[in-house]
Order: sequence, then structure tokens, then C-alpha cells
Amino acid sequence: MIRPELMDRENSSLIQKNFLEFHTALCRVIDSAALSFETGSRSGLLQSARQADILQELGEDFCQKWDPDDDLDRSCRTQLSCMALRTAAVLRCLCTAGASPLEGLEESRAFLGSLCRRVSDRLDWSPRSQLLGPRYGDAAGEEDIELTLSELPLSLVGEKRLSRVESLLDFRDCLRAARDLFEIVGEVRRMADKLFPMGK
Repeated sequence: MIRPELMDRENSSLIQKNFLEFHTALCRVIDSAALSFETGSRSGLLQSARQADILQELGEDFCQKWDPDDDLDRSCRTQLSCMALRTAAVLRCLCTAGASPLEGLEESRAFLGSLCRRVSDRLDWSPRSQLLGPRYGDAAGEEDIELTLSELPLSLVGEKRLSRVESLLDFRDCLRAARDLFEIVGEVRRMADKLFPMGK
């Protein structure tokens, strides 16, 4: 986890600055998506999907920057670029599928918003978070995703309405994207530990 004082230091390396730029953009898109899920705003979700484009742009841009004198930069550059591109694709899938009608799944968007808030908590490295702890400690997590995914096949088999089947499939896509998002958060934290080691 990045110590708060490192977030704004002036002597960061190029790869550290790029990582922080990615982290900031990621947090903004996730918070935007969470709010849209919580308010049931389908247009807001489509806007969040478009906002994910900035992560793709960053991923593409990272490949153009290079510090030949920094060994850490060379070892992390491709990884950071791929992470940004994958994150953009995952968030676009989550928000686009989440903007579908989701007929008969009235609580699904609230559930997806809760998942996004848990992700947001894990990416919050602010002094406030370190002092007071997670804001959304009771939000849904990975175990809730797996449980819901395991129940979906039975729901699909028993459903005869096409519109309802489509909604269940869209919801399944959302859950898979959310699961991928939690995996990405783990990658982000590991890279943070690598780029901002304790004691340096």
C-alpha cells in the first residue's frame, strides 16, 4: 500500500508518476460507476463506460514513455500498460452490461454498486482511510460474487421469458467483470508495493 506522503512527492520516478496517474483515474471511474449503480442511472453507467476510455489511453501512452536509466521502469512499463488496458475493458463491460434493462433484477444494481464501493475502499490509500479504516466495510465482496454466480445457472434453466434470460445473462457478465476488477485491485496493490517499497 502506498504511504500517503508518497502520493505527492516531487522526486518520484517516471514510472511512479505514471502509476499514480493510472491509480487516480481508476478511482474516479470506479467511484462514478458506483454512484450510477446506486442511483440506478443507466445513462450514468454508459457515461462511466466512456470514462474508462481514459484508462485505455493511459495504457497506450505508457508504452510511449521510457526512462532508459531506470531498471524499475523497464521491468514495470509493460505490466502497467497491460493493466491499464485490461482495466479499461473490464470497466466498460461492467458498466455497459449494467446499463442493460436487467428486467426483474431490481436489487442487482444496488448489489453491483456495493461491489464497486468495496473496490473503492481497497484503492483508498488516503490518510483518512488509514486512520479511520474502510468507509464501506459492510459492502459486498468476492464471496458474494461467487455465491451469486453459482446460483445463476439454476435461475437460467428455470426461466422461460427471453427478456428475463437476457437480463440474467447481462447480470452474469456484470458479476464476471466485477470479479475481474477485484483481481485487478490485487495487481494494483502488488505493483504499488513494488514501486513504493516501505522504508524508501
